[in-house]
Amino acid sequence: MESAELSGLYGALPCVVMAFTQGGELVHCNAIAKELMGPTDNDKITLADIFASQSAQLLKQHLNAGCNKNNELQEILEINSSYQFSLELLAQIRWWLPSEGDPLLILTAIEPKLLPEKHSKLEKDYRTLRSLIETSATPTWCIEYTEPVDLNVSDKEIIRQVFENDSHWYMCNKAMARLYDIPDDLDFNKQPVRMNFPRSPQNEAFIQELIDCGFFIDEALSVDSSHDGRLMYIANTVRPHIEFGMLHRMWGTSRDITQDKRKEAQLKQRENEMREVLSSVPDIILVVDEKLVLQGANPAFEKQLGWRIDDWLGKKLTQVVDLQPYTMQKKEMMSGGARRFVVPIFCADNKTRNFDASLAHFVDDLNGDRFVGVLRQVELDQRGH
Repeated sequence: MESAELSGLYGALPCVVMAFTQGGELVHCNAIAKELMGPTDNDKITLADIFASQSAQLLKQHLNAGCNKNNELQEILEINSSYQFSLELLAQIRWWLPSEGDPLLILTAIEPKLLPEKHSKLEKDYRTLRSLIETSATPTWCIEYTEPVDLNVSDKEIIRQVFENDSHWYMCNKAMARLYDIPDDLDFNKQPVRMNFPRSPQNEAFIQELIDCGFFIDEALSVDSSHDGRLMYIANTVRPHIEFGMLHRMWGTSRDITQDKRKEAQLKQRENEMREVLSSVPDIILVVDEKLVLQGANPAFEKQLGWRIDDWLGKKLTQVVDLQPYTMQKKEMMSGGARRFVVPIFCADNKTRNFDASLAHFVDDLNGDRFVGVLRQVELDQRGH
């Protein structure tokens, strides 16, 4: 019997792990616990099947007292194995609330005589992990909440608590300090969280995105401040530590995308400027692909032809204007520049008018061949010809 959710939380622990319902039935145990208990033919295993009478009675008292998420206890318990031996375990007992279903009593335990060995291993693992984080070239961070954030309230209140509850940086590495231009003589972990991660509309949106994803997200955008106050756009990978609906800490990695954002803003500005220029040009300007599917056009398309651009975007223009005889000559256009010709165009008022046309070819790295056409209506002489 094994719970996927509990395995995710406790699966890596090198100790006995068991979970019991409020009725005392075993609903989860890890491989170490199974090996210790030995084989059994019972489909339903209870406290009395596993523990000596005094230990079972002690656990029943905890169960009868009801779920108290703040009540975490240590007890010496005696377990009876089906291999006909008994063993004392030092157990940590606490309540846990799964994502679905009723609270469970979680027991994690080891033999007392193994404590020095386990403690030594934990210290070694801690030093190794800390060294890996500290020497990593990837900016790595953790925000720890001395006052945990209550996730059982409204989104607005969660956002308020994320920024206002007492918190501090924890185990942020040197790469993180370099990212924010922290001077070498300052410890990033001792800097105020809000100095680099201030409350702002953009960061409130960032936290809302985290809320929507259960604080488990990749490449989420936050707008931070460097040590000297410079605005920074940061792409974050975030993971949470949540217990009983309370956020105790969140951690992850960061990547500075400020330059990308600036280039994006510059391109957007140029695009807007180009749109304004094209909007002011009286000639029709349109872009089609090699299948004559309309990719874009300026307002003169609607003004002079009467067709709505949105009605034709992504559709072949052959019913309006047949450019195929000219797009087939793209090799000549590549060597000799734009092709010039007169072409009839069918307008929305069911009339056909002749236009002087100039067609140029270019290659889009993402979409292949493209053609830009500039069209100007042929002026009639005094006789209407």
